[in-house]
Amino acid sequence: MTTRHVFLALSFAAIACGGEPTGPIGLDPSSNGGFQHSFSDPVGDTLPPPVNVLHRALDAEGLDVGLTAESIFVRIRFTSPISRWSSTSLNSIDGFIDFDFDDNPNTGYISATEEFAGVDAQMGVETYISLRDDGEGIMRRRVGDTQEWRDVRVQFAERSFTVRFSRADVGENNGVFRVSAMIGGTNREITDLVPSSGHYRVR
Repeated sequence: MTTRHVFLALSFAAIACGGEPTGPIGLDPSSNGGFQHSFSDPVGDTLPPPVNVLHRALDAEGLDVGLTAESIFVRIRFTSPISRWSSTSLNSIDGFIDFDFDDNPNTGYISATEEFAGVDAQMGVETYISLRDDGEGIMRRRVGDTQEWRDVRVQFAERSFTVRFSRADVGENNGVFRVSAMIGGTNREITDLVPSSGHYRVR
């Protein structure tokens, strides 16, 4: 069974290829800022810290998905201010966003929530985004069960971040897929599962 532990250190050493949008990340304004799908995550459901770790847990309150003809946008919202991973701040984010684009839990590999927390997201993951950015507005998306990574644009707000990538590059063309996330932080591999169990289904 494929796992992702060994790929964390390799993601920014890997060669990124084309296919991802390179323009501004902004989404056309409409309902909910252009996000057609909005999902809530319970507030206050963070996981307890390990022994001798005092850093506050990052608590997600929702995940939004926006679709245009060319791009997929995912925004994760938090209850308090966050910082990018590259800043190594006390409130820096870490973790993964997982996608099941064929909407089939029997294909792909296990979710981050299952691999790291033992919580089954009922997903077969075809691709995921590592939330470790390069400090210049780029995160990385792993291409299937390979060692290939693609650049993904990211934009941070005080209490949220948004990623954008190409629908064609992941073979998504019907607007139906599953998504979940595992949020970590400084010295915390896991602080919150989004959602707490299972997944969100975009349709």
